Formats: sequence, C-alpha cells, structure tokens
Amino acid sequence: MFQSFTGNSRKPRQVNLSGQNASGRKGLNSTQKPNAASPGSQVAIAQAQAQRLQRGQERERLNASKLLQRSWRGHSSRQRTREAWRAEWDQHELARSPPSSDVASLLRDTLDDGKGALSYESAGACYSQLRLLLHFLDIQQDMDRSRLMYFGGALQKTLEEVPSIATGDSWTMQLYRLSRLTVEALRSVAFEWTSRNAHQSESFLSLLVFLTRLIPKHMARNAERYYRVLAVLLRYGKISTRLEERAAEAVLGLLTPITAETMTAYTAFGTELLTMPDTLVRISADRTVAPKLNYKMLTTALNCAIEEDWETKLWLLRDTQRSLWLLAHLIFLHRHSLGATRNLEVSQEIDHIRLLSALLAAQASEITSRVDVIDESMIDTTRQKDTRSEAMNMMPLPQFIREQILTLIQKTSIVGMMSQIGLTVSSARKTGSDGAQALATYALTLTRVFPGQRADEIRMWLYDGSANLKTSTGTSAILYFWHYSRSTAIFQRISRDHRNAVPLLRSFLGLDESMSAKALQGSQQEWRMLLLFLELYSFAIRIMDDEGFLAGGQFGTASSTQWGGKIRESSLPLEQVRELVIFLKNLAFALYWNSKDLQEGDHLEQPTGLAAYFGNAPPSSPSRIEARPKLTSQDSARVQLRDLVTGLLRSIHQRDSRRKFFSDGFWLMSSQVDMSGFIPAVVAEEERRHEAQDGEEEDDDDDDLAGLDPGDVGGLGLYDAYRAPRNTRHLQMMKEQKRSRRMRQMEAVAPRHEILQNLPFFIPFETRVQIFREFILRDQQRRRGGIIDPDTWRLSIAQARDINPETGQPRGLDILQRHHAKIQRQHIFSSAFDQFNKLGDGLKEPVQITFIDQFGSEEAGIDGGGVTKEFLTSITKETFDPLNEEQLFVANEQNLLYPNPGKLDSYIYLLRAAGMQDKTAEMDAAVKELLARYRFLGRIIGKCLYEGFLIDVSFAGYFLLRWALTGGTTQAAKESGYRPTIDDLRELDEELYQGILKLKHYDGDVEADFGLNFTVVDTFEVPAPTPSNPHNTETKSVTRPLISSGADIPVTNINRPQYISALVNHRLRTQSLFQTNAFLLGLGEIIQPMWLSMFNQSELQRLIGGDSREIDISDLRTNTVYSGLYVLGDNEEEHPTIKLFWDVLRQMDDQDRRKVLKFVTSTPRAPLLGFGHLNPRFSIRDSGAGDEGRLPSTSTCVNLLKLPRYSNARVLREKLLYAVNSGAGFDLS
Repeated sequence: MFQSFTGNSRKPRQVNLSGQNASGRKGLNSTQKPNAASPGSQVAIAQAQAQRLQRGQERERLNASKLLQRSWRGHSSRQRTREAWRAEWDQHELARSPPSSDVASLLRDTLDDGKGALSYESAGACYSQLRLLLHFLDIQQDMDRSRLMYFGGALQKTLEEVPSIATGDSWTMQLYRLSRLTVEALRSVAFEWTSRNAHQSESFLSLLVFLTRLIPKHMARNAERYYRVLAVLLRYGKISTRLEERAAEAVLGLLTPITAETMTAYTAFGTELLTMPDTLVRISADRTVAPKLNYKMLTTALNCAIEEDWETKLWLLRDTQRSLWLLAHLIFLHRHSLGATRNLEVSQEIDHIRLLSALLAAQASEITSRVDVIDESMIDTTRQKDTRSEAMNMMPLPQFIREQILTLIQKTSIVGMMSQIGLTVSSARKTGSDGAQALATYALTLTRVFPGQRADEIRMWLYDGSANLKTSTGTSAILYFWHYSRSTAIFQRISRDHRNAVPLLRSFLGLDESMSAKALQGSQQEWRMLLLFLELYSFAIRIMDDEGFLAGGQFGTASSTQWGGKIRESSLPLEQVRELVIFLKNLAFALYWNSKDLQEGDHLEQPTGLAAYFGNAPPSSPSRIEARPKLTSQDSARVQLRDLVTGLLRSIHQRDSRRKFFSDGFWLMSSQVDMSGFIPAVVAEEERRHEAQDGEEEDDDDDDLAGLDPGDVGGLGLYDAYRAPRNTRHLQMMKEQKRSRRMRQMEAVAPRHEILQNLPFFIPFETRVQIFREFILRDQQRRRGGIIDPDTWRLSIAQARDINPETGQPRGLDILQRHHAKIQRQHIFSSAFDQFNKLGDGLKEPVQITFIDQFGSEEAGIDGGGVTKEFLTSITKETFDPLNEEQLFVANEQNLLYPNPGKLDSYIYLLRAAGMQDKTAEMDAAVKELLARYRFLGRIIGKCLYEGFLIDVSFAGYFLLRWALTGGTTQAAKESGYRPTIDDLRELDEELYQGILKLKHYDGDVEADFGLNFTVVDTFEVPAPTPSNPHNTETKSVTRPLISSGADIPVTNINRPQYISALVNHRLRTQSLFQTNAFLLGLGEIIQPMWLSMFNQSELQRLIGGDSREIDISDLRTNTVYSGLYVLGDNEEEHPTIKLFWDVLRQMDDQDRRKVLKFVTSTPRAPLLGFGHLNPRFSIRDSGAGDEGRLPSTSTCVNLLKLPRYSNARVLREKLLYAVNSGAGFDLS
C-alpha cells in the first residue's frame, strides 16, 4: 500500500497557480523557466486571499451574533430576575407599611415627611430584605437609590433595637456589600448637585456612619474608595450646615475605631481626601475633625506609605496639586489637632516634621517659585505690563496653601517645634537620637525651600530656639550638634585628608551604588547632623561681634547678659574652630577640585536635590532601585552643600583677616596642588571660560538705571522703583537657569578658576597677584589684537583704511579721537567725565591726555605713552579730596573712604528745591547723571588697576568687601556674597557701633528703656550759604522703615536681633545702595568682578595702593632706570651722585623713604611683587644743571626723579627732604 494513501480513493484536485496552461508547461525546454511573476498568477493569489478573508469575516460575524444573542439573553434574564426580586422586595415593604398605592408613593411619603421607614418586625425579615436589596440594587436608577435610603433608615432602627444581631459572619458580609454600594451611590449623586441629591447624600452619609460603627474593620478595607468619594462630595457638592456635620462624622467614621485596619484607613484619609482642594475647609475641620483626630496615627501611616509604597512616592513628586494640598492640610490639622494647648507628644512631633520634610522636599522648587507670586486678579491695572505678564505666566499658590505653608516659618512655629524636639535632645544618652535626626532634616529643608531673607529669618529662629535648649550635660543644642558632628566618621576622615571626601560625597549624593542601604542610612544620618550644625553655626557667627566669637579663646570674654550669654555658649574655643576650619577646607577643596567626579550620573534618575540632600533614609530593601526613590538630579544637593561650606569658610576667614587668630599659611591649600604649573593652568582655564561664554547673551547693563523713580528717595523704596520693571521673578528664574548652566560648564573646565573665585585664600597672595596681572595681559592682547604698547597700538589703529559711514572719516581716526581728551587742570574729573564717559569699557584702551592750565594753554610734559598716570592720579586726588565740593565719597575717622550715603538724598533735595517735579523725565535724567558719575569713577579706579598704576587712596574695609563679593562667586553667590556685620559698622560709625553693642547686651527692658521701633533716620547735608560763611551747610533728615510697617513695631528683647540686623544692613548696604552699585558697575566694566573676587578687603587695598611693608632699598636700586648723565657706563659703574643718593636713602627711616617714594611715584607704597612691576619703572636723571642749590623735582607721570648733581651727602639729604616735605614737583624742574 502507498504510504501517501489517505483512505480516500478520490483523485486529489490539481491546482495550477502558475498562470500557464499545463500543456504549455510540458513543452518547455529544459533551459527555460516558468514566469512565476506573470499577471495570471498574481490574480489567482489575490483572489484566493480575498476569498479566505471573506470566509474569516463571515465566521467572525457569526460568532459575534451568537455572542450578542447569548449576552442579551443573559442580560434579559438577569433583568427579569432583578425585577422579580425588586417586585418581591416592594411587595414586602408595601405589606408592612401603611397603605400606599405603589412603592413610589410609599418611598416619597416616607422619605419626604422626615419620619423614615418603620423598623422590621424581626431580624430575619430585615436580613431577607437586605439580601434581596443587594441582589437587584442599581445605583444609577433614582428609584433604587430611594429604596436604599428607605432601607437604610429601617435598618438603623431595627439594629438599634437589637444591636447584637449584626455580629454574625453572614450579617457582616452583607453589611460590607451594602457599604460598598452606598459609597457608589454617594458618588453617583456627588457630581450632579440638586436639592434631591443633597437629601440623598445626607441619607447615604448617615448610613455610612452607622455602618462604620458596626463593621469598622471591614469597611476600612474599602477606605481608599470611601475617602475618594467623600473628597469628590466635599469638593463639588453644596455643603449645608446639616450636611457638613454628616460629612465630618463620615470622615471620622473609619478613623475613630481602633482595629487592625485603622492604619489603612488613615493612609487612605491622607492620600485621597487630604490631597483634594479645600476638603477640610468645607467641613470646618478645625472644630469638627481635628480635635477628634489621632494625628500621630495619621503621620505614622503616611510616613510608612511614603517610605514603603513606590506608587505613593511617584504621585507625591509628580502630582504637584495633590502633594501641595496634602502638605497644607497636614499643617492645618497639626495646628488644630490639640487646640490651644499644643501639648504634643515628642514622638508625634517627630513623625510630623519627618512627613513635612518629605513633602516640602518633593515640592521645593514649586513652593519657592510660587509662594510669592501675586494673584492675577489682584494686580492693579496701573502697574507695569511685564509685572502682569509675570503673574499670568506663573500661577500663584492657592490662598489656603500659601497661608498654611507660611505658618511653618513663623517664629512661634519654629521655636515651638525646637522646644518639643529638644526633649529628645535633652534625654539622649547616645548620639543620633530620632529627634535630632528629624530636626536636622526639617530645619535644613526649610532653609532651602525658603531662600533669601526668609532663610535668614528661619536661621534666626532656629538659633534662638536652639540657644534656649539645654542637653543633659547642660550645654546648648548648638554645642550638642557640634560635639556630635566632630565625633562622626565623616568629620574625622575628611579632616585627615581631602581625598577622603570624594567617596563620602558620592555616597551623600547617591552616586555610590555599591553602598548597602544600611550603610547609606548611617551615612545620611551623620551628614544631616553635620549640616544642621553648619547652618546654626553659620548664623551664630554672623550675629556675633569679634569679642563674642573669640569668647572661647584668648581675645577677651563675652558679655554676661542674657543675650551675650547665649552667644558665649554658642561660640567655640579657637582650638575647636581650628578643627572645624580644617574639616571645611578639605570638604570645600574636594567640592571644587573634584567637581567633575561629583556630577556623574546626572543623566540617570536620582533623588531630588532636597530629598537627597537632607532626605529620608532609604528603607532596607533587596533591590537598589526600590531602596531609594530615583526622581531628579542630585546636582542641587551638591551646589547647596557647597554654598553652605563656602559661606561659612569665608565668614571665618573675614574675621581672621580682622583679628588674626590663625597663623600665617594656615588657610593655604597649595600643598594639595602642583603650584609649579598652577598659573599657566589657570590662564588656560580662563581662556576656556571665554570660549564657553562665546554665544552667551550678555545682560544689557546700559538700562540699569531705567525706570528710576525719584519720588521714592533712597532706601528700598527707590531701589524697588527702578529695579522692579526689569527684575520680575519670571526673568530672574530664566537668568538663574542660564547662569546655572554656564557655571556648571565652568566647573567642568576650570576647577582652579572656581577655587580662586570662591575660596581664594587657599592660594598664596603673590600667586594670585601674578594671575591677576596675567589675566589683564591676556585681556589687553585680545582687545588690542596682540599689541600691548600704547604707541604701537595707536599706529596700527591710525593705519586702518576702512571708512566710518557715519562720519566719513577713517575708522581708526575716529577711535583715536575718542581716546584723546583735553583736560582742564581746574576741573579734572568733570572734564574727563564729559569726554571719556561715553567710552564705557573702551577706557581699557590707551588714552591720550593734554592738560590745559588755568590760562587755557596746553601743558608740556613727558609723554611716556601719554600722561595717563598723571591723569589718573590727578582724578583720584581731586575726587577723594575731603574738601571737594561734589563729595561723592566721604572718609571716616581713620580717613578710609566710602560712598557718601546721603549724596543721593541731598542731590534730589536740591533738584526739588530748584523746581523739578518727581517722576518726570527731567528729574530722572538728573539722577541718572549723578549715578553715571559714580559709575565713571568706578571705571577710573578700574583703569588704575588695569594699567598697574598705584594710587594713594585707602578705602573702608566693608566697602572693599563689596568689591570682592560682588559678582565674583559662582554657585555660592548667595552664601558667600557680602553680608553686613556689626564689626563692619565700626568702620562707618564708631558711635553707632558702640550704641548697637549696648543695645545688644542690655539686660533690662529694651522696649521701655530705649523706646525704639523698626525705623531709621537718615541725615544728609545740603548747602545753606550765609553772608559770613558761603560754604555753610544744613542737616536734613528723613525717616524710613526698616521693615514693612516698621513704625508700628516696637523693638523688644525678643526681636532685638532682627532690629540690629536690619539696622546694620541699612547703614552698610541699603542707604548707599545706588551709589555703590553704580561704582561697582563701572569698576566691573574695566576689571572683571571674577578677578576681584580672588582677593579679600585688605588684599584689594594692597592691590590698589601697593605694599605697606618696609621699603626694600636693594629691590628699588636693582629695578631703577637711569638716563642723561646718570646712565651706567660700559663698566656698569654708577655716577657718584647716584651712589650718594642710595647711601642717603638707605640711612633714612622707613617713613622718610615712603615720602621720597610718594614724591616720585605719587604713592608711598611699593608694588606688590616688587619694584620690577612698577609701571613705569622708577627712573633718575640729572636735572640739566650743576647748581647744587637747586631742589630735586619729579615727573610723577613717568615716575622720574630729576636729581641735581650733588657732591655732598648732607646737602643731598637736606635738599631731598626739603623738596619732599614742601611738595616741590614738576614746576621746579
């Protein structure tokens, strides 16, 4: 038998798909192949496919028809069954109730008259009706909802009479099903609100409340749906007084009974109801819910949900709306949970602040950016258009959320929290107590969510609260955190070697995936305690004067007053300050030097900046992904840590600069860097920085004075008036984002540059001066096409052949004309301002000066590249002269200069007296003219630094700090920027300084004895000439508030620190804000602020006026240039007169040497790097006459001493000192 036999003898059908006849195929040659792609074959295939598709569709239609018929039959059968059950239920109710025509009338009559249904005659009858009801109930039908209302009333009456019948399992399950249907019924009426629906909602709520008393454990299993429906009802329903009471009872229904599922109910309450808008406000939760709520269980449940449930973490961070409402409602409940007693358990307070920390960290950026945005509906129609646009582009926080969040930073809230948590600090016998950990997390989160002035206030309240706490050993809480911090492994390892900081920082930032969850948790605990101490101590040293800071050292003792005692208890002995600084130095060095290593993994999802920075320690988990919620970049945490460390280091260094309690070289980190190639490396980084900045849009500073409102004279009013139109919050955010990107690029390409800007004292001063000069040299080369010599540059410019289309002259000639000026000797500053102010940063290029004497004749002079040095020194001498009538600057008792605080007030007063009206273009232009003069003076000082000319000018230290800390820092700008201190005030007003110290340490009643409020009186001088005294002046005054409504706020013992801080800030910064900003703006146009940030105030003074150390005669002699008869011969032998000169100079004391140096160079101090860097070089030539009776003379513009050919040392000394002391100069040559 054939193997292919199928049991069918019928011949199989032959199908030909080739498209050719079978006979034709037989006749093909062996070398020919059939055409499989012929049209015939394609048609046959398509037809077969179409037929197959058609058969498939027919089968699907047949199956669908069968399914529809079967479904409809099932549906019809169920409907008939339900209708039968419904009819049976209705018949039973009609039979046991008063006569009614139908069930609709029964339900209407029973529900509308308010009497409700009758109780059932027996528990069995009630149970039977319950089962029937659950079988047919359809909550979408209005009649079924009425039946549910009717039965609910009857059920309650029946079970109230026989309460024990509902304890069995059969009853429990049926009641649980009833509760679920009731919840859905409530949801169905919540969205379409009518009077009938309101009545039904009230009945359903009553039934739910009743059921929660019977089966609380089972109902808690449906708590998520339960509270979700309640939230919908409270949000969209019209809540009457009666419904409000029922809703409040329903909210508490699952929370009050204590069962195994109560925590589940609290979790659902928090994640479903508290995340919806205004749910608590609509039921007056402060009196209905909060007093009866177990707040500890709520916070415990939510903390567990956040730590263990990934979905909860996800919506917590992604759903901003829900997260913010949860935060606000928790704050609200916490405030009202125990009424006015506030007698919270410590554990409850700890759980509360842990929960708030997580929520605040999750929405930190949202809160920071929106908390102060003005509601669009509240914007005045007369305000600026850009302010309105800002409000439209950024939605403000809802009023309830904003009010609740702002309560967190009130003094009562922070100090009260500190007092509660302080109990655990006081009772802690071991380090790392729960209370201290929670406090650290919460305090640090607050300072980051509320930056700026609010952060300072938070630190003040934290410090005030911590200063009042005492541990079990009797020390203050700040010292408790300090002793804990210095005992941690992190502190000790980083203090030993800065290289140990990198792996520790990587684990802190969540970059070390190899660390176990347990080890990471311990590390995070140590970091949080360290960071809290740094925050508290940073604020503490800001409010200390030098004596308070050194109270633990050898420079005196602190006051014994109450406030002074707090400061003394917060100060560290100098030995421990040294320990702290070593730790901070190594940590900061690693943060800057190894910045690139700490930025890895930013492309991955990581913990949020604040959550990772302070964050909740991850729970133990076998999965690293689940151990930490990976959400956003950790870069924010790194930057914030660096800000904090940088600010504290600079604060301590500034104090050391004043009092010098550390040895020379203590601050240097040069041993950690290859200094042999440091300068070339920094210069290369500077070049890369310029490349990175290519294409960046620079801010237009020319309109910085636009919008000035002269009506608001001085202070914050004037400042806001002309800055508000430009510095809207939206534009500030865009600028910060752009700046952050640019600075991050800088970190990657220029770590040395970053250290020089933010922590320059790590590098020797001499090295920084060399770098400064090298930066200027490179800038000159870039601007001048590689040509440095002024005469050569002018020649190259003059040879330019392109024509300026505006003037028709060669462009080079236009440039040279703009850089040439004829300066009146009698009015040097005004003449220079009129001709050079329009140059802007073009003043960097060489200028040509022709002096015009009092007779209108041009002066002759030696042009060593122009008399630029004479020009610049003359301007500074005239402008800073105390007798100068403009009085742009004034001097203190030590003759240290600073911008005249009353100049703007005085100027505007005179303009008004002259008839100018406020808020006019004329007044605006006049005020801008004054500020432009300050700006031009800043350019002049910058030009002196740029050209290397030393000037005999000494500025106040606090003013020089503004130079060093304005614009020079990068990411640490807020923390290391200038912050006025009491000690800085001493340079401005010694009498005011002593008065503030008295107020600070006063033991009595400040309010009664001083009678101060939060206002300040600014005084200024205006001309009041009399016939006898044409230069007479009169003192005027104006009172300004230090804070909003300051006149109504008295200064008390409690707010005394805030008053002192505000007063110091006003005197040192706000009062002269415009003058200082204009000066610094001009200075920055010539010298980049980043270059100035490499120096502190004393170093800047040395950079301006030279070194105050003893004059080195050998160095001066080596770098002196001789001309005329004094030129050295081939044998390098000096002229006899020259030998006498050096002998005489060597025999002089340092004071006389300085007089001689000032006589020749116009400054009594030597260049910082020696006389080899004096520009021009110190020069001596013969005076052209042999008469020894002549006096020596000078040309200070080229540092030239014209020395007659004296043959006697005694005569030379007498003549030289006489010329020096009498001021002989150019006219005697």
